[in-house]
Amino acid sequence: MSVLLKRCAWLAVGAVLATALPGCGGGSGTANNSSDPTRGTLALTLTFPPQSNFATRAATKTQTRAAAKAHTKATGTGTNPATGIPVGSATLKVTLTDPTTGAQLAAPRLVNGPLTSGTLPSMVTINFPLVPVGPVRVSAQAYPDTNAAQNPLATGQADGTVAPLTTTTINVPLTVTAATVRALPTSISLLLPPPSMPLSDGTGGTTTPPTATITGSVLNSANQPVLFPLVYISNDPMIARVNYNPQNSGTATVTGLLPGNTTITVVEVNSGLMATVPVTVSFSTGQ
Repeated sequence: MSVLLKRCAWLAVGAVLATALPGCGGGSGTANNSSDPTRGTLALTLTFPPQSNFATRAATKTQTRAAAKAHTKATGTGTNPATGIPVGSATLKVTLTDPTTGAQLAAPRLVNGPLTSGTLPSMVTINFPLVPVGPVRVSAQAYPDTNAAQNPLATGQADGTVAPLTTTTINVPLTVTAATVRALPTSISLLLPPPSMPLSDGTGGTTTPPTATITGSVLNSANQPVLFPLVYISNDPMIARVNYNPQNSGTATVTGLLPGNTTITVVEVNSGLMATVPVTVSFSTGQ
């Protein structure tokens, strides 16, 4: 996890560790259904709190506004990214191992439902009954696909101790894996037809406005592609508008409308990382 850039968003999985052993004074705990003193239950409550310092990641006020707008557009709520499970997560995978031997203590658990608008809800609880008492390492990953076959959006792990005949909950810090957002081409020039040839904007023009395609991508710290959803925003949609499919946001179409200069901002809303593409729109000199 330490190799991830500082700008990666820190999220959290978990809650309170309940000791509940006789004489420990740690609370009552939750009884295990088994009477086997060599077993305990591990309960994982997965949550992803808001990232409070998101706005400080943007280099300019314009980028800050663009990123906040992107988060609202992607999630439908709030202006602070990372509220709830990482945007774009479809599956969580949790694995339990012995931190000393590496032996698997339970079958890995995949959680991919119920889905809300194609993503997981903001809180997911997973129970592992009859886990061997003793040290345990919990590894968790959030994936963009239901099969957990793609590179993960967020990863993390934590160690704890499973207590006998009770329920233990372990806190696991997760790190969003986004390290870089890229956009190609790095700049765009669009030529409008001469003013004597009005654009087909619904007011009688017959000339098709010029367009270009932007391809956006997100890489992790190993320069591997990660399928984070992207949001594209035009700083001045009167000069050039941008359209894309939120369900397939790897590309967007930029359409030139009026002469001038603007910028298309490509945002990954969980981390606040972004890339910008300057756009110049001018009249063609041809007849």
